[in-house]
Amino acid sequence: MINILKLLIGPYRKIYFRILGLFLFRYIPAGYSSVSAVNIASDIDYKIPERAVVTEYMDLFYFPIVILARAGSARKNNLRLKEDIIRASQVLEKIYQNNYIIYKNSQSTFIRKPTKNISVKILHFFDRNRNCYPSLHAQILTEMFNVLSDHPEVISKDELVKRTVVILESCFLTKQHSLADIGAGFAGVTIIDPSFSEEKAQDLISQIFLDRDYGMSTELRNNIRNNILFLYQKLVKESHTKSYSEVLSPRNRVTDIHGQSSYLNSQNKFRD
Repeated sequence: MINILKLLIGPYRKIYFRILGLFLFRYIPAGYSSVSAVNIASDIDYKIPERAVVTEYMDLFYFPIVILARAGSARKNNLRLKEDIIRASQVLEKIYQNNYIIYKNSQSTFIRKPTKNISVKILHFFDRNRNCYPSLHAQILTEMFNVLSDHPEVISKDELVKRTVVILESCFLTKQHSLADIGAGFAGVTIIDPSFSEEKAQDLISQIFLDRDYGMSTELRNNIRNNILFLYQKLVKESHTKSYSEVLSPRNRVTDIHGQSSYLNSQNKFRD
């Protein structure tokens, strides 16, 4: 509650409500598009266990409030922080606008098994499995991670990494997103904001399911990270000659996504 009050009286409330407005009036309506949706999940997605980490998933909606409240308190004589937050908001606005075009014309979904967990059922009811690819959830987190990595006066690197990764993991564990959704989300941020480099992407991806295995084998967790990294690199490379919407249209990706596991198993980029 204190952070919400700080945000409401702080210097970044307009930014927050502008982004919130895009979510309410762009993202949500696009999910009700009449176009058919393609299932974007791969075999590996169905090997990830379901866990009732709904609170962690919903933290995406509170985390920006905390950050903007802290940034407002730390803003005095910190012109670079102010400029970075404004730039990040502009990046997110571009992402919303570009994703709206994709979601409106080419829908994606994650066909998931029925759940017995009440909290996950409620989440699935209110948060439809549409607008999956690229993952806006991942893109908001990624741009925040990208900007805040340079501002320990707002949040320490350890706290930033832990909170970001826990929310990303919850996307898989609640069956809200597939690996491809997250990889495409990361790529979309790099395309719009090249300061989120491949090195930064790889650093973030390497942390996913590293400290928490949720009963998954080392091989499976390595394959998860490899899948995300492979698709990220492929999409960023394609963006050199194609537009954002061409690269990230889910209908252009289904064959690649469903055929990538055998390729990735031979790469072994990540090892615990």
